[in-house]
Amino acid sequence: MVVQGAGSVARGDQPLFWTRAKSSESDGIVVVTAWVFSKPRQLEHYSRSYASSKWDSLISHPKVFNLWFPELAKNLALQVLDELAQELEKRPRPVVFATFSGGYMTCLWKIFQILYSAVGVDGVIKMAYAV
Repeated sequence: MVVQGAGSVARGDQPLFWTRAKSSESDGIVVVTAWVFSKPRQLEHYSRSYASSKWDSLISHPKVFNLWFPELAKNLALQVLDELAQELEKRPRPVVFATFSGGYMTCLWKIFQILYSAVGVDGVIKMAYAV
């Protein structure tokens, strides 16, 4: 069973929410960047699949303008990373990134860019969320 909304956040016009496995101890986190114009109900099948494997999902629904305005993609990426960091501080777990269609171009590439700039090639953290 999936518990949606527990720990939900919505900042500005960038919806970002958790879908949690019913189990209190999840085995990991899937960060999902949905396609543009997707609706939460369209991702329920995937959320149920992750939850059945005891994985929580952090789902973001990017806006189409993120494709042309990198600052919007950066804002959403920082929101995702902040939410993920808060969750991992409570209990470290494996994290998997999944993207659908244009989700990569609207958010995921910026998440990777931020992470790459914060952690050097040698794996040493240089600074948090440097852009």
